[in-house]
Amino acid sequence: MSRRLPSALEFEQSGTVVRARCHYCRKNDTMQSSGGRHRAPPEEAHKFFIHRGWTGLTGKKPACPACVSKFRAIKAREREEKAAMKEAGKTAGPVVDRVVQMRGEAGLPTPGVAEMSRSDRRKVFRAIDDAYSEDGGGYVGGETDHTVALSAGVPVCWVESIREEEFGPAVNEDARRLEADLATITAKARKAEEDALAAATLAEEASKDAAEWGKRFSRLQAAMGPKAARL
Repeated sequence: MSRRLPSALEFEQSGTVVRARCHYCRKNDTMQSSGGRHRAPPEEAHKFFIHRGWTGLTGKKPACPACVSKFRAIKAREREEKAAMKEAGKTAGPVVDRVVQMRGEAGLPTPGVAEMSRSDRRKVFRAIDDAYSEDGGGYVGGETDHTVALSAGVPVCWVESIREEEFGPAVNEDARRLEADLATITAKARKAEEDALAAATLAEEASKDAAEWGKRFSRLQAAMGPKAARL
């Protein structure tokens, strides 16, 4: 384990607190050093967040336990969809092969097993239209191709196809705004931290000066003897 704090973690309050922030939902989680007086060891902080279910702490996109669970569920659904489509292809094999052959002979495009009907296309279009911004900038709220497909009960590939044809890129407006806001807030936080460190340095220097002047004054009092009591 590295002696340096992973890039996704930040020291706060003179190092006694370590903060993790999820790249996806912006959730925060913190760890306080033992006793709250000494700087938290980087190795201890890293292990703490790993044991709590965080991932990606050494990269640029750390994920909290909730987002990790969500992503795993999405991948599991995708595997199930692919398996179901593969199984459907085995069942409908002879019929589909004949359709492909006939359309090929007629010079028409050959459809796959999961070809959309008109009603399917309308259903998918309405589902995307409800979740996509009017100016074509991307999905709104927490919507994605996967959430739209899940709510509509259709394969993700259908949503991807209609969205690319009729709407725009697979981006999320709120995520882009949050990312921009986060960059601004992070810059402000760093500036405030730099100012605080500068102020702490000045305070430390002033404290040293005061202590030195105090020593000089004490020596002067001692040299003056009883007369110093009247000062």
